[in-house]
Amino acid sequence: MRMSDSFLPPVPEAGPANLDSIFDAIFVISLATSLERRWSVERSFGRIHCRSYELVDAVDGNELDLDELETKSRLTYCEYQNRSLLPGEVGCYLSHVKVWELIRDRRMETALVCEDDIEFSTDAARLFTLFMMEVPSDWDIVHFHSHRGHAADAGKRRRVSRHVLEGWNESHGTLCYAINARCAAFLLEHACPIRDPVDGLTNWPTSDWCRGYKGYIVDPFPCRPGAFPSQVGDRRRRQVQPVSAKPVK
Repeated sequence: MRMSDSFLPPVPEAGPANLDSIFDAIFVISLATSLERRWSVERSFGRIHCRSYELVDAVDGNELDLDELETKSRLTYCEYQNRSLLPGEVGCYLSHVKVWELIRDRRMETALVCEDDIEFSTDAARLFTLFMMEVPSDWDIVHFHSHRGHAADAGKRRRVSRHVLEGWNESHGTLCYAINARCAAFLLEHACPIRDPVDGLTNWPTSDWCRGYKGYIVDPFPCRPGAFPSQVGDRRRRQVQPVSAKPVK
């Protein structure tokens, strides 16, 4: 059962509701040319009094030579969805990889990763503080949004505290998630070749077959996607023959 915000208890006096203090860094993925989205990011973070986020220039999939990536075995046919990935999907994937590399190279312990169409609820800072106090200490990734919502597959998610559930196959978007250094290194290890959209990789810690990593999802969500047209779902499909590769299990 989903809980209304009105039932959320106040954050204990021990810690301020300040998003800046929860994570080592806050990264926002955004195309350098997407000025309207970047203005929206500024407004959204300003609404929750957070200024210490870092914009990371996204990879523009339309500027990539996907045929070359395939030739170099860095990109393969998406067998799970039985299609070739779209340029925007590949660009989005590589943009998240770019953030994971920053986490690794800067030797950060934790980071919050957001996409530039994010809109926070007015009390998001309080919710993030509350959620991270409830998340078990063994977390590797915490999802703060899912296009699947809370009702679908609810029986396969296990509630571990009032507002935190153990995730199950959380492959429905990468709008906003927290990740630690160990998980970033794990995802980087398996990032190439590109086989799926990026949420087909960030779901690994919550997949039945993946052992040794823990992923969680919160309830309610402290954010939602804004009213922007998708930059990923460009329907100009590339008709290519599948590359011979065994699917990862």
